[in-house]
Parts: sequence; C-alpha cells; structure tokens
Amino acid sequence: MHARRRPHVSFVILSWGIFCILVTPTLGQMSYLNNGVIRIGVDLSKGGSITYLADAGTGQNMINSYDLGRQIQQSYYSGPSNFDPYNNQHPSWSPWSWNPIQSGDVYGHRGTVLQHSNNQTEIYVKSRPMQWALNNVPGEATFETWIRLEGTAARVRARLTNARTDTAELFSARHQEMPAVYTIGLLHRLFTYQGLEPWTNGTLSEIGHVPPPWVNWRATEGWAALVNNSGWGLGLYRADGTLFIGGFAGTPDTGGPTSSHTGHMSCLFREHLDSNIVFEYEYAIILGWLSDIRTWVYQQPRTTRPTYHFANNRQHWHSQGAFDTGFPIDGSLRFPLAGAPPILIGPPCAFYAADVPTMYIRAAYQTASARTGRLYWELNNEGITGGVFPIEQSMTFTTIPDGEFHTYVLPLESEPSYTGLLSRLRFDPGHGGMSGESVQIQYISATRLPEIETSVTKLERSVYYGTTLSNETFTVRNAGSGTINFSIADDAPWLNVTPSTGTSSGEAKTFNISYSTAGMALGEYNATITVVDPNAINSPRTIPVMLHVRPTMAMRADFDGDGDVDMADFGHLQACYSGSGMPPVAGCENADLDGNNTIDQNDFTLFRQCLSGTNIPVNPLCGQ
Repeated sequence: MHARRRPHVSFVILSWGIFCILVTPTLGQMSYLNNGVIRIGVDLSKGGSITYLADAGTGQNMINSYDLGRQIQQSYYSGPSNFDPYNNQHPSWSPWSWNPIQSGDVYGHRGTVLQHSNNQTEIYVKSRPMQWALNNVPGEATFETWIRLEGTAARVRARLTNARTDTAELFSARHQEMPAVYTIGLLHRLFTYQGLEPWTNGTLSEIGHVPPPWVNWRATEGWAALVNNSGWGLGLYRADGTLFIGGFAGTPDTGGPTSSHTGHMSCLFREHLDSNIVFEYEYAIILGWLSDIRTWVYQQPRTTRPTYHFANNRQHWHSQGAFDTGFPIDGSLRFPLAGAPPILIGPPCAFYAADVPTMYIRAAYQTASARTGRLYWELNNEGITGGVFPIEQSMTFTTIPDGEFHTYVLPLESEPSYTGLLSRLRFDPGHGGMSGESVQIQYISATRLPEIETSVTKLERSVYYGTTLSNETFTVRNAGSGTINFSIADDAPWLNVTPSTGTSSGEAKTFNISYSTAGMALGEYNATITVVDPNAINSPRTIPVMLHVRPTMAMRADFDGDGDVDMADFGHLQACYSGSGMPPVAGCENADLDGNNTIDQNDFTLFRQCLSGTNIPVNPLCGQ
C-alpha cells in the first residue's frame, strides 16, 4: 500500500543495463512563518507542500525532500487499482492506483500552486496535485492547506476537493496517509506509546530499524516522534487517530534534507474517496525534546468517549459489502439492505471501556419487517490494521421497521467480556433485506446526542361549525445529553402555541395550544407545529395538526337545507333506515347522524333532539 514512498533510489532493468531515476531538488520558491520559536516553510514550486521546519534559533531543517514523494504533504489513494488512462504509467510503479500527491509525480513534474497567501499568521495554499505514477498527469482535484504556529507546534488543516470525471464509482476504502511526514536521517529513532493505559505517562516504545522500513502499530495516545540520538526531533499528533505507520530507511544518523536517508511516519485512516468528495483533516507537528512533545500532546483537549455523528461525512468509518449512497452526505449514511449486507468498521481508537458503559445507535429502517442489528467491539488493540471482532464481543438489538429514526440503547457494561481498552467498533445493520429496503444511520456514540422529544407526534381535532375548540397542552424535553434551547412556531392563524421558546436538560416543559375556530368555514384544515434547536440531532421536530370543522347536528338533521327540521326531513331519515349493523344505501349517507356507518334507532334519537317543526328555525345547539 505504501510502497510508493520507498526511500531508496528506484532501478529499472532494461536490455542494455540499469539506470537510476532521481529527482534532483532545485531551489524552491518558499513562503515562511516564524513565531520566534519555530520556523516553517512551504515550497510553492512543489505544490505548496511543507519542505522546511526548524528551530527558529538553529535554523536546521528537519524535513526530507530527496524526491517529490517525501516532504510533509497531502496524498490520497482510491481505485481503480491500475489507474493508467494515458498508458504512461511508470514501469517501476506498475500497476498503481489513483494517487494524486501534492509535490509532484515520479517523473519530476511538480504540483501547481493555484492560490497562495501569507499574512505572517497563517499560510494558505491551494494547489493542483499530480498523479504520482503517471507522466505529467494533473489530478482532477484541488488540495488546500492552512498552517498556523502555536509555540513549538504547527497546526495544519488539509482539504481535498475531488472533481473526477473518469468515474463516479465508489471504490473500496483504502488507507490514507494523513499526512505523510518524511524527516532527515539525523532523526532516526522512532518513539510512540503502544500500551493499554494511555494518558498515564506509561513507558514509550521505540520502533526499531527492521526491514521492511515501514511498520504499522497502534499509537494509543495518537502521536509518534522521530528524534535524534539526544532525543530531540519532530512529533506528529492526530487527536482522532491511533493507527500509525513509520520507520527509518538508510543509514541512521546520516544525511540532510536532500539525502536518501530518511525517517517516516504517518497516521492512517481507511477512507472511501468519492469522485466528488470534499474531505478534510487536521494534524499538528511539534518540534522539541521527546518528553516535551509528549507534554504538549497531553495538554491538548481530548474526548474520553467516542462520538461518530454522520452529519456530513463518514467520521473515518468505512464499509464492506454494500456501500453507502455516496457524497454529499446529508445528515445520515444510507445503505441498501438488499444483496450483500453492509458491514461498517470504525477507525482505530483508544477509550477505556469503563468510560463507555453504553453505546447509542440512531437509525431509521425502511424495511418490511424487523431486523437484528449487531454492534461489535475490539478490545486492547487485538488487531492492528483491520480489527478483530469475535462474536463474543458483540451485542444485538431488534430494529423498528417504520422508516422513522429511533435511538437504540446498547448497555455494553452488562457484558462480562467488555473490559480494558475499547480500540475499535464494528456495526452490522442487518441481513436479508429485500429490493428497495435500506437503513439510514445518524450516529454511533457513547453519548446520546441532544434530541427533541415531544409528548405527541401528531394532533387531530374536530370542532362543530361556529364553536370554539378547547385548549390543550403538550410537552417538550431533551431525550439526549446536554441542554437544548429551542423555539416553537406554528403556521396557521387559527393555531397558537405559547410560550415560543424553552430549554430542557432532560425535564419536560409544558406548552399550551389554543385554537381560534369560531369563524372558520366547514372543511379540513392542516397546520404544523415546529420545534427547532440546530444542535439537536432531529431538529426540526414537527407535529402535524389536522382540524376538522364539521357541521353541527342542527345542520346535519336539516336534510333539505331549508333552515328547519320538520317532517320532510323525517321522511328522508325514515326512508333511509337500514337497521343496526347495515350500511346506508347510496344517497342516504347524510342520514348517518352519529357517524357509525349505519342508520338505526340512535340516529332517530339524535334527530328528535333537533326536531323544530315547519318554518321554525332549528336550535343551533341541538344534539350537542
């Protein structure tokens, strides 16, 4: 997967001998930031990749730029496995996948800077990458990079905006280097924390110089550092990542920025990269002594429980079997359930199981019948790159097949096997779906996200013409964590909800509904009550309201509509009499005064209450 960053010179054997492909660095066009502690620089002749990082006092550059595959830069992988649209793939890199990188290609053609700014606080670069294994083929994408300095560290934000026209296929997920970091040969000792008790200053591990040059491991504190023999060097930190790759190639303690001897480290995530995706990540690089690098990492804010909210991205989850419906992601991931069932695998993580007693899965199942969902967990770094998920480390739940979102609660702490370090999750939404069936997943989280819950989901009321409907109440509460601060609105002049705002940290708040119906004409009316808090997972929460303004009994008993209820009206009722349990015949539906689909003695009783006599106006309140 990561062979393209081979640190040694590549050789191609031809019939007439061997030649060496070596990109000789030229003087770059540099843009620098300097905060008096560290100095960082991007090379605008290499797509704006980071080619310089040094202590501001010594000025010794820590970054290796032996060829265009080094530096600190953005690099991405996707299908197809053999991407060669122009039949010019380099023979030493064949077959090779779709792989745009920031600095340039293996032939020496460089990425192009499209936009650059530097206000001495932040460097911004927008560039066009090159396809690594192809001859002068720009990537159909743009890379953007933002860099700011903070003491001994540089904080970097990276963005890929894809615009592929060769395919719209969503390929299987591949490991992405986020970012790829190459250091000078003096920084040859690679340290990290691999233990099961992160954030306790446990003993560090040193990744030895063993072939092949790059090895994978779980960095349970999210960082690694390449340092010199004295313990001074460069650290890489990802707040959300624990799968790392790295090592050293060449002769230790030898060489500078243009030497082939190099250290390497990267944080890996397995990602699907859609043809139109906008994908971002952040990282920090820190200069200093090994102990100071770790101290800096410990000072950063961090979460103690996993929260994967699929509002607009996959949160570093990938799927096997069925794929989701692709980018853009609008509030949830949607998977078809027919055919190969989806298997969702989360990113490597490092959370104490004791801090994650419960997991919540919020999903909507558009299925004809219930399914069995299953959540797996990996413990104690049992798998490095792929995860290990024995059936004993899983919990099931029964789905609700109504197409609505529900929050499923999984009490993991009740399982005897659930102990130690939670290091990865897997979710199987269900098997055996039919054509057209699907599942939408909003989040998988150890914290139930803020959620608007109302005591009613819909309202349907009836009122007689000319009368006023009585008021009623309903409640709103936060069914998740934290506090919701919500507003309530209605959209009909005959409907009024008070008050119009509220807050809840779990307690139910009561709201009044009043109706202004006295002047409304006969008919059916629809309105909506809307509860809004942008921070709630299900905002806006809507309550449909249906109102029926019905004719009074006086209006209904006056079958001929002449304003009185007399023997002429009685004759119609008598002719329509069907007897108990028998539906009315055609033309007699209006004689069903009590609405029970039969014309019987009860209808005669109601009629008598409204009988007024010829030319005597009927009492409008009769029968009520």
